[in-house]
Amino acid sequence: MLDTKERFFRATLELAGSGSIKKRLVGAYIGHLDDLESDQLPKSARGKFERLTGDLTRIRPLNGEGPVLATVRKMSKEEADCAAETIVSLYGQLAAARNKIV
Repeated sequence: MLDTKERFFRATLELAGSGSIKKRLVGAYIGHLDDLESDQLPKSARGKFERLTGDLTRIRPLNGEGPVLATVRKMSKEEADCAAETIVSLYGQLAAARNKIV
């Protein structure tokens, strides 16, 4: 099982791939972060992750497409960019926290 930092790293790699930002965002979140619970993150990152999850699941899905796909489909490019930036920012926060010398 992958640790939380590794999952955010893989999500970030997915965001850096090819395709539209919306397609990459859906792949990054569903493929790597969708089943994470906020309590798996450090307390300092939980609020940001909870807001991201809320932002990516706010639209009621139609025809079995799932809440993330339904929501991202309705997002503007700018909203999708912002959500992607949040994922990268959370990865940076996790990486920095794990690299601190205790």
